[in-house]
Amino acid sequence: MQIKIATKLTCSSLLIILLMVCLSLYAVVVSQNSLRESVGSGSLFLAEELIKRIDYSVLMRLEVLQRYSLDTQLQQTVTASNGDFDRLDNPQEYIDRIDKEWIQYSKTGSYCGKDRR
Repeated sequence: MQIKIATKLTCSSLLIILLMVCLSLYAVVVSQNSLRESVGSGSLFLAEELIKRIDYSVLMRLEVLQRYSLDTQLQQTVTASNGDFDRLDNPQEYIDRIDKEWIQYSKTGSYCGKDRR
């Protein structure tokens, strides 16, 4: 049984094409896996950097709040203001009046209240 040269050339060409297709598919799979790992590690790095920035921001804000809490003049002012508020006959009426003044100020840009109590 003799095989014609044309058949041998066709078979060998198909075999080479099949090997190239297999090699191409393998290269695509390896590239996809490599890209997934690269993107994953890049995303992880970005997430870690974002967490570090958030932590830093929270710590700075806590530090500012701690400084405020240690300010004796501020504590005295808040204590005095709370005492004044406790002595009001109708605190809700006072709050409503101040709210109206603030709303009016935001609309007109000028303060028209005379006495706050």
